Amino acid sequence: MILLRIASRYATIVMAAGIFLGLLLPELAAFAAPILAPTVVAILGLALVRLHGAELVARLSRRWVVALALVWQLVGSAVLIWLVTMPMGLSGGLRTALVVLAAASPIMSSITLALLFRLDAALVSVVVFGATLIVPVTIGPVGVLLMGEAAQLNIFEMMWRMAAIVASAIGFAVIVRLLASRAWIDSKAEEIDGLAVVLLLIFAVSIMDQAAVILRTDLELFLTVLGASFALNLFLQAVTWLLFRPAGRGTAVALGLTNGNRNAGLALAGLPATAPVEVGLIFALSQVPIYVLPLMLRPIYRRLVKI
Repeated sequence: MILLRIASRYATIVMAAGIFLGLLLPELAAFAAPILAPTVVAILGLALVRLHGAELVARLSRRWVVALALVWQLVGSAVLIWLVTMPMGLSGGLRTALVVLAAASPIMSSITLALLFRLDAALVSVVVFGATLIVPVTIGPVGVLLMGEAAQLNIFEMMWRMAAIVASAIGFAVIVRLLASRAWIDSKAEEIDGLAVVLLLIFAVSIMDQAAVILRTDLELFLTVLGASFALNLFLQAVTWLLFRPAGRGTAVALGLTNGNRNAGLALAGLPATAPVEVGLIFALSQVPIYVLPLMLRPIYRRLVKI
C-alpha cells in the first residue's frame, strides 16, 4: 500500500520511466507487449471506478460547449489534419497515423493535469469520458471517409477492438462498484491512483516494443515520427485554444490540453496486426510529448488563463 501511495505522488516520473525503460530494454518491451490490451482495460476501468457519476451529470450544464468540444475532438480535428497534411507529401502510413490519432479520444490523465494546472477540470472530465465512450463508433467512419483505401488499415476491425476494450472497462468498473461501497473507494483513492500509475508504467513499457526496434534499425524514421508527434500535439492545442477562446480563457486552455493529448493507448490496443508500421510507431511515440509537454507548458497555460 505504501508503494502505491508513493507511485501516486510521483506519477509523472514513474510514467516517464516506463517510456525510457521500453526504449532502453527492448526485450522488456517485447515481454510486456502481449498484455497491452488488458492493461488498457484495467487503466480505463480504474478511472471509471473513481468517477462520481452525480458530479459528472452536474457538469453537463454547459451542454453546447461539451457538444462542440466532442465534435471537434473526434471529427473536426481529424478533418483539419487531413487538410493540413494534404500538400506535405507524407507517406501514406504516416499521414494515416496522424489523421487517425487526431480522431482519438483524450487521455484519461487530462483530468489530473487540469486539476494540477487549475484549469476547468469539470469540463475536461465530461469531455474525456464522453469522448472515450463515443470514439469506438466515430473513429472507423472518420478514418474511412478521410483516408479511404489509402489508409491501408482495416479501420473497422480497429473500431470493434476499441469497442470491446471500452465495454470491458465499463464491465470491470461495474463489478467493482457492486462489490465496494462509494465510501470505501473514496477512502482508498490514493492507493487506486497508485495502482493506475503502476499500470501506466507497464503500459508505457509495452507500447515501446516496436519503437525500440525502429530506434535501432531506422533512426531517421524514428526521429521523423517523434517530431511529427510533438508537432501534432502542439498544433492541436494551439488551434483548439483559438477556436474556443470565445467560450472563456480557462475553457479554451482546458480543451486545448485534451485535444493535444490523445489516448493513443486505446487506439494502439485496438490496432490490427496488418496496420502500417508508421501507425503503430506514432501511436507509441505520441506518449513522449504527453509526458514531456505538460510540465514544460505549465507557465504558458497559467499565463493564457490570465490573459
